Amino acid sequence: MAVVYTRAPLPAVLLSYQILWILYFGQIDGYVIFGIIMGLWAVRNSRPAWLGVALMAALIKPQYGLLPALMLFWWSPNKKKTFLVGSLIGAASLVAWPTWIFDVIQNQWVSFLSRQENIRSNTSPGFPWALSLLLVLLAFSVRLEKKQKLAVLLVTSMLVSPYAPIYCQAALLVIGLPSIFYIFAFIPWAVAIFLGPYGNWGWGFIFPLSVWLYLVVPALWPAIQRRLLPVFKRAHPV
Repeated sequence: MAVVYTRAPLPAVLLSYQILWILYFGQIDGYVIFGIIMGLWAVRNSRPAWLGVALMAALIKPQYGLLPALMLFWWSPNKKKTFLVGSLIGAASLVAWPTWIFDVIQNQWVSFLSRQENIRSNTSPGFPWALSLLLVLLAFSVRLEKKQKLAVLLVTSMLVSPYAPIYCQAALLVIGLPSIFYIFAFIPWAVAIFLGPYGNWGWGFIFPLSVWLYLVVPALWPAIQRRLLPVFKRAHPV
């Protein structure tokens, strides 16, 4: 359903290494992806209550669902209703899983403390904190169409998160990208066959980084030109 809504190429998504990893190992990323796409639908159709439901799904994995969820909440046509619905769902979930908030905080804190280990295992590119903050600020400030904005926030999350395994990139495949990027849906198969399915994923960050450059640089280029052109004219007067 999410793929149909975003018009992503269904065969490429379903046959991707990332999606099949999620299905084979039983990862819950499907809920996060569905929450992000459902949130986009709710914003476009002015459904603040459904947006509250979507945000709770997107926040199941805050390591890459948090930034898109914050943007979706900002776009809500009725933030009070969205917050109320999300809060009610969160409160109801505590009945079935009383400690889930503490478990999420603990898991994210462990990932934060294990950042160097995650860098060695190629689940984090290990950007300096200042650069990570700059990427986040640029992702929120750049002006893009809503689907592209969510894609930028997803790739930014994957680049700055202390824990971002290869299968997290399924969200990018589902949200819809130009066809050339779906090559990355099949390259992991070759890596897994020749180098093994675990580790050896340092190259995988080329994918989110290339998407980030593809979406952000053209959007920033007019501002860059306005800044650089006067400097160039002063340095090289006609």
